[in-house]
Amino acid sequence: MLDLSKLNPEQREAVTHTKGPLLILAGAGSGKTRVIVHRVTYLLERGVDPSSILAVSFTNRAVREMQERVLEMVSSKKQVGGLTLSTFHSLGVQILRREIARLDYPRKFAIYDAGDQLALVKRAMKDLRIADNDFDPKLMLEEISKAKNRLESPRQQADPLLRKVYDGYMRSMRSCGAVDFDDLIYLPVCLLRDDPEVLAHWSGRYKYIMIDEYQDTNRSQLNMVNSLASVHGNLCVVGDDDQSIYGWRGSDVENIRRFPDEYPGARTIMLTQNYRCSANILEAANKVIAESENRFPKKLWTESDGGQKIGLTVLENEEEEALSVINKLMQLKFEQQLKWSDIAIMYRTNAQSRLMEETLRTERVPYRLVGGQKFFERREVRDAVAYLRVLHRPEDELALRRIINYPARGIGNTTIERLHEYTKTHGTSFYGACLQYEQNSLLSTGQKKAVGAFVSLIEEFRPRLSDPTKFSEVFASLIEELRFTTHLYKEYENLSEAKRRVENIGSLLNGMVQYEERFKEKGSLEDYLERICLEPTDEKEEEDDDKVTLITLHGAKGLEFPVVFLVGMEEGFMPYYRMNGWDVDVEEERRLCYVGITRAKRWLYFSYALKRRRFGKLEERSPSRFLDNIPSDLFRVIGAHASVTESTEEEKEKKISSFFSGISSLLDG
Repeated sequence: MLDLSKLNPEQREAVTHTKGPLLILAGAGSGKTRVIVHRVTYLLERGVDPSSILAVSFTNRAVREMQERVLEMVSSKKQVGGLTLSTFHSLGVQILRREIARLDYPRKFAIYDAGDQLALVKRAMKDLRIADNDFDPKLMLEEISKAKNRLESPRQQADPLLRKVYDGYMRSMRSCGAVDFDDLIYLPVCLLRDDPEVLAHWSGRYKYIMIDEYQDTNRSQLNMVNSLASVHGNLCVVGDDDQSIYGWRGSDVENIRRFPDEYPGARTIMLTQNYRCSANILEAANKVIAESENRFPKKLWTESDGGQKIGLTVLENEEEEALSVINKLMQLKFEQQLKWSDIAIMYRTNAQSRLMEETLRTERVPYRLVGGQKFFERREVRDAVAYLRVLHRPEDELALRRIINYPARGIGNTTIERLHEYTKTHGTSFYGACLQYEQNSLLSTGQKKAVGAFVSLIEEFRPRLSDPTKFSEVFASLIEELRFTTHLYKEYENLSEAKRRVENIGSLLNGMVQYEERFKEKGSLEDYLERICLEPTDEKEEEDDDKVTLITLHGAKGLEFPVVFLVGMEEGFMPYYRMNGWDVDVEEERRLCYVGITRAKRWLYFSYALKRRRFGKLEERSPSRFLDNIPSDLFRVIGAHASVTESTEEEKEKKISSFFSGISSLLDG
């Protein structure tokens, strides 16, 4: 028998209210998943047919967790036969497998990935005689995706060019018997909207519907939900408008805010008791989010004690920030008897991880990078570094093979094989074969021309390394000559992904400049290349999960850690400006900050740099506006570095007070 005694009153009410529309506003750390799982189990124990229950979330991880916890709670696995716990896209596939023939698609349709999609967009543009140089295919594909999420067909596009490309793209997709990722929502919604038989079947099947993370739904997902619940109205949506952080990919926070209007008479239950954070951390979160506009008014509370005050560190630059963070986490680990896995470093953009990774490696602190490869293992970084390796030592054949046709310059596999044959017959290195391209009878005229252009590039830049302590300037010139960042924008289908990779190149250049400033005449390109090589990892360490977590704030949603470091708490990062201070949704950035704060259970630390490099140039930084919302008595200022600690007391006071008004100038440690 399901035991509800351990639930608080609001949680019990949310579990047992099963008829009619219900909005559960679940604050951070309030036991949202626990409520959903208990609610599913409660329905099953009341004899509801499991095949009539649908629970939807956004990630496979969340779905797996729900499945595992429901199975733990029911008395028999037979009770869950036919129960649908699914992501939105998996549900879309389920609907399409049964209904897609109504749209003249084959039942065994293919699902195309981003590369396939881009190829079809390029085909549509080619058929219309539109050159890639005139219109970026990636941007065109992004606009098509946005249109589908808005439930707009090709003929509904105001721009005539987009309308034609979108139409050609869909024709090609249909002729291939394929759908894309957006179609997994778009096409089911069209079927539910336009075909009464489809609507009757699916809305009749699911009589109890629960939607998790409702604040993250977009227009097409909203329409799917409304269609499925149109007959019975037993729709329970769970979410928190304060944690809506995915507007950049189409989610609309107004979906959850409008729910009471769209479903008149809907019951609203607020889960405001937080079981995760200490009182001080929770109060800081409440103060930050209270400034948000048009939100459901709610304030989280906890029975936990105040806990530690929030640490705040003001540093001169990002190098000192990284050193300060790693020193502090090492101190905490050993003084508080923590595991490395209890600690997370969070940041706004992936490029911010580089210095943290370098410092963690230097101090031999184990870490894992969530949501991406480690900085120096990222493809674009390895490609860029390979150019430095070849300039430093052209005999480095692995590096040479990596860059000889990157960016593409007409040196294909056949040319490389013929160069390799030359090395065997003439006893020379691979680069030697490149230098002797004119004498290689295996190469065609076109192949000789391509290899000659590459050799000229390398030979032009090698002499510029006469001063090995200034290789960052050579690297910057080379990247510009190669149009490296332009190539990244063309190469990656997803525009956001391309932007992140370009930022990584900028971060790599920053690191070179910082290395040169740190080591001056003692530094060298050879030493730098040695330092950035990944250290050999012991197999046992690789299998060990006890590692510090490096993660973006977006990636941290749904996670929690005893210790959280929020780094780069500056204007430009928090909130994040994509370009020259514009293109920023301050309200969503505020919610993102709130999400980051509420990941911390016991210890929370903010850090901020007075200066930071951007593409090699030093820039002044100012503190995040969100820090101004937090009362100064919740903070303790901890050890600043370099000129901050070396200043007079008057200068300390001035520097700290410039961080934000109300912060004490007393330095602790």
